Amino acid sequence: MALSSNILRIDSSARSDGSVSRKLADQIIERVGAANAQITYRELGAGLDAIDGDWL
Repeated sequence: MALSSNILRIDSSARSDGSVSRKLADQIIERVGAANAQITYRELGAGLDAIDGDWL
């Protein structure tokens, strides 16, 4: 019986491109996220226009 994993990835950086934390999360999921892992993505900054990458 194979073990399965659930991974919840929450991105909240205003920088969708060039974010160090997103790159780190990509690497972690690539290493940890096995074939049996179910990965759920949540983007907390989606739809919020107050702060974006240009503003930073």
